[in-house]
Amino acid sequence: MHRFASAIVFAALIVCAFAFPRHARAATRYVGPGETFTTIQSAIDASLNGDMIIVRDGTYTGPGNREVILDKTVWLHSQNGPTPRPPAAAKPRPASPSV
Repeated sequence: MHRFASAIVFAALIVCAFAFPRHARAATRYVGPGETFTTIQSAIDASLNGDMIIVRDGTYTGPGNREVILDKTVWLHSQNGPTPRPPAAAKPRPASPSV
């Protein structure tokens, strides 16, 4: 009886090993000129849940960079944060009426 129970436990372990996927290390994908991915959408399409997508500094326009479809759980962020923009030019105040 002990052998039979051991065989059942061993068979259950084998089934579990193949039935449940192992956790793979998340991939990091870079988007930018000279990188494997030149559009944000192409990096998203190649990614799996949990992957990280880093968009290199620059301006990204056109198909694959606007209105992207983010249909997975990935970390999507820029390499160095948002590009600082100069403050909008201050408009001169109208002269106050003299009394």
